[in-house]
Formats: sequence, C-alpha cells, structure tokens
Amino acid sequence: MIVDLTTTKQFLQIIAPSEDTLVTIIIESMQNFIAQKTGIYFHDGDDTAIANCDGGNKSLRPQLLPINSVTKIEDNYDDTELTEDFIHTEMRIEFKCNSTYDSFGSGTKRWKVTYGAGYNTDGTDCPAGLKQVLLDLVYEAYWNRPNGSSNNLDYEQFFTAKIMKKLRPYSFDLRIR
Repeated sequence: MIVDLTTTKQFLQIIAPSEDTLVTIIIESMQNFIAQKTGIYFHDGDDTAIANCDGGNKSLRPQLLPINSVTKIEDNYDDTELTEDFIHTEMRIEFKCNSTYDSFGSGTKRWKVTYGAGYNTDGTDCPAGLKQVLLDLVYEAYWNRPNGSSNNLDYEQFFTAKIMKKLRPYSFDLRIR
C-alpha cells in the first residue's frame, strides 16, 4: 500500500484496532481504483513488453506507467542484447533497431524490453500529492460507507470532479488530462 495503515488511521482519526481490516480493504480498493482511472501502476519489480521493429527508430508505449527505468532491450528470439542507445520518458521507450529479421523472414525483428514501471507498493517513490489524493478518497469512502460496511460500496461516487482535478497531474489516461 502506498500509504500505510498507521498514517491512514491518524488521518481518519481512528484509534480502534477493530477497524484495521476495513481500513486496509478501503486503502487497497481506492489504490486499485486510482490505477484503473489514471493508468498509474503500483508494483514492485520489472515488467516486459514486446516491440516489433522493421528497422529505424521505434517508440514503445507500454501499458504499465510511469516508466522509471529500462533494464535491457534484447532480441526476443535469441536474447541478443541491443547495444545501441535507447532513452525513456515516463510514457515512452525509444530505441533504434538496425537489424531486421525474424525466424519467418518477414523483415521484422521482435525485441523484448525489460523495464521498471509504476510506483513501489511501499510508497517510497510515490509523489506526496498522489498519497494525499488517496488519503482523501479513503476518508470519503470510510466516513460515507453505507451501514458501516465496505460491502457493495460504489467507489465511483467518490471520484468527484475535485478529486479528478487533483489526480490530473499524475494521470497517464488522456481522458482526464
């Protein structure tokens, strides 16, 4: 979780240990919902994407964002590593591929791109503003839940225009930019 239980309970002004499970469920639900709404990925470790390149420059936009590192780019068939330059932004990985072949002779080479994406699940690299938006959502969900439970809670109702505006700087989903 990008915000820990202790911090969240302090924000909610809750001291009862009996609420720990409910608060944890709401934190995880809101974090997942943020990911769905914005394209922000919360994850530890590396991910891979496959890029087809028929020579020249290649721009790859993987599904998992933001991109924070590129570990390696290698031939998907024989694991030969790309030694040419490559660069990345939060949304794209760009590289140059001169060799063009594949096992079918079609002139296209498949590259496996290993990259780090998203924010760590422990929240160490997550922007403070994004953590605050999550706390605001947890607050709304906790204090406005029906009949004191988290069952059948429609989290969509907490994504107000105000919350969406706060998420905009962190969003990779162009629909809310």
